[in-house]
Amino acid sequence: MSDVSRPLTRRESLLADGLLVLVTVIWGITFPLSRTLLKQIQPDAFMAVRFTLALALLLPVCGTRLLKLKIRDWWNALLLAALFFAGILFQNIGLPLTTSTNSAFLTALSVPLVPFAAIWLLKTTPPLSSWIGCGMAMAGLLILTIQPGMTIGRGDLITLGTALVFAFEIVLVTKFLTGRDAVAMSTAMTLFCAAFGWIGCWAMHDSLPTMAFALSIPMLVVGVLAGGGTLLAQNYGQQHTTAVHAAIIFSIEPIWAGMWSHLINGDVLGPRIWTGGACILLGVVVSELWP
Repeated sequence: MSDVSRPLTRRESLLADGLLVLVTVIWGITFPLSRTLLKQIQPDAFMAVRFTLALALLLPVCGTRLLKLKIRDWWNALLLAALFFAGILFQNIGLPLTTSTNSAFLTALSVPLVPFAAIWLLKTTPPLSSWIGCGMAMAGLLILTIQPGMTIGRGDLITLGTALVFAFEIVLVTKFLTGRDAVAMSTAMTLFCAAFGWIGCWAMHDSLPTMAFALSIPMLVVGVLAGGGTLLAQNYGQQHTTAVHAAIIFSIEPIWAGMWSHLINGDVLGPRIWTGGACILLGVVVSELWP
């Protein structure tokens, strides 16, 4: 049984997959950029600025469509925003304590959790191709993550919280956004996330960044492009595919994170990276082409 309410056309499926792949490309660059930015700003202040910038992008696009949301939609947006915010907050707290690549790999461990979350929350059983795709993606993630002499640090353990939260968020996006206005729901989620960030910033007495920092190129990329842009693309894309298939595509993210870290920070991409990446991509292909 699928967790999409009606059969998908091939065009809808390809468009959704293309958008979700683009999301992983942009998400990938946020790891090295965020790691650098978080050395200069506290996590709550960073989140407040990030989602305020995202809101500045989405509000003009959304316009009056927010007013058409029902009360239930606002409650659903609040829950999704709480999960999304919590996941990124875990990620941001753990990121300075680990590497960009490790953070991306550990975040992507949400992939094998999504099918079980879908069974529980959506009362659906993913098809065999999805289980095989998830298995291949998981194998690739293990190849990428586990290495001789590896130790699990505090930052890695904190980042595991991101994987758990994101697994539920991915499934609930499918549950709550199917048949809804993706632009309005994305804007409502961003509004709540910005509010959470400023409340946390006030509660933790975080120092506010300078205007130059808030409008710097790395911050604009993380806030506008990887904040508002990817949230809208993710929510729209997930309206036209299943939660499990979306999660398998999201497993590509560590590959992009590794490539961006190589380009920005000079991280070495060895045979382990390429082998694990190939295994993940094979999982995506299997879930896409196998009925």
